[in-house]
Amino acid sequence: MTNVAYRINCGSTEPFLDADGNIWQADMLLPLPDGDVAPPADKGGFCCVGGKSVTREADLPLFPSGLAGLLRTECYDMTAYRLALPAGTYTVRLILAETFETLASLDRRFTLTLNGKPLADAIQPGAIAQGFCRAGECCLRGVIVAGEGLEIGFSPGANLYGMEVIAEPSAPSVKCIALAPSRKSDLARLGVKAMATGTMANFMSACIAGMLL
Repeated sequence: MTNVAYRINCGSTEPFLDADGNIWQADMLLPLPDGDVAPPADKGGFCCVGGKSVTREADLPLFPSGLAGLLRTECYDMTAYRLALPAGTYTVRLILAETFETLASLDRRFTLTLNGKPLADAIQPGAIAQGFCRAGECCLRGVIVAGEGLEIGFSPGANLYGMEVIAEPSAPSVKCIALAPSRKSDLARLGVKAMATGTMANFMSACIAGMLL
């Protein structure tokens, strides 16, 4: 049985029910007045430090559609997420996307720290998700918590759509994948069909023109 400590609908004031019946709880945004350090999460709780939220238009297509409710709201420019956790080993699953459709957004990159320890590589949501309005995930396995809880730090410009924290023993690793299947093969196949159809239409037009002349 999966021991889920948290499922968070980042940036949203409402919970999200996914297709598997899992509830992603509403976010807890905590501003930093006058640069003060926000208090740690209460026992059994969490907080997002310094984040802002934005909700995308209801008619914006988001993929996969089963996660559209999670991808509709984004948390951005947060300093950290602080989570109360007992000592143990965890998997942290970050749901990523890029729904602000500009070339600069597609090139967004940010870095993470886990209780102050930096991860080696920067995260690029648009590249991981393989385009705009598509979901990806970055799965951090083997995250060791010694009992002081977990603080996931973010560099400036970061954004996040969902977070899942699972208590499970595993070796340390980082894996980032797209959650919506690639449509490159579909586009290639449709491109060939479109060229063939266009060529046939041109031939038919030429034949009709020849009959009329």
